[in-house]
Amino acid sequence: MSYFHILQVSTEHQIKQLDEEYQISFHTSRFLEYTNQDIRILYKILTQENLDLLKKYPALITIERFEKEISLAQITTIIYDSKEQNIYVNFKKLKSINIKTRDDIEFNEEDTRETRREKFKDFDRYLRDIKESLKFEEREIYRHHWAIKIGNIFTISSNNSHLQAFNTQSYVDQFPDYKQPLPLTQYIDLKSTIEVGYEAQTTLEVNKAQEAQEAQEAQEAQEAQEAQEAQEAQENDRLSISTVAEYMRLIDKISKSMIKEEREVFFRGHSNAASYFLS
Repeated sequence: MSYFHILQVSTEHQIKQLDEEYQISFHTSRFLEYTNQDIRILYKILTQENLDLLKKYPALITIERFEKEISLAQITTIIYDSKEQNIYVNFKKLKSINIKTRDDIEFNEEDTRETRREKFKDFDRYLRDIKESLKFEEREIYRHHWAIKIGNIFTISSNNSHLQAFNTQSYVDQFPDYKQPLPLTQYIDLKSTIEVGYEAQTTLEVNKAQEAQEAQEAQEAQEAQEAQEAQEAQENDRLSISTVAEYMRLIDKISKSMIKEEREVFFRGHSNAASYFLS
């Protein structure tokens, strides 16, 4: 598996020249934006050792909206400033390709509204072609960031007429280890099945004694609750009330003992005490 870097700045003034090399700085919050999750996990904790692993891969230096040029570069040094949370990348430029802008669109007096519109569309297709080849996502072209893309940049360049100048053997030779994979953590998705040519078995151990005890306790608790409810029902059936005070005490007991959301209570009274008796 191959990788390549996208080191993108907002303006060319953010690229500092240091003798024969250049330098760009990134805050750690911009590091690995628009990058696969497994690579982001590898660099969740930054160390100088794992940052140095990235020097073996080629880099493309770009400016937001692909302004001015795209450069193929070789990273020479990566310095992590843990205090300021900045990462400084030193690199050598190997090859730069000029990128067209809207100002480069040529118009003439014979252009109609339709032909002018078509020229703008051609320019948009030109930029989109580069963007898709370099695996840029949605608004990534407008973001100052450092991304790591999966792919062979030399093969990608050979398949895109605008980038073919990068596909030169002398540049490939500058990266003898660029096909070495990163030591990514391997994950097994237990919900999916993948054919890999052999059978793999996974055993999940369960404390069966504890599981049986918990089931027994739950059963006993349920039986105790049912027994209590049956006893209360029998007591309610045997109740006899001879006074209004006893009746009110019973109503109060029922109101407190029943769950409000699970009861329906109806109270009925008569104004003619002479013809209605409690029994």
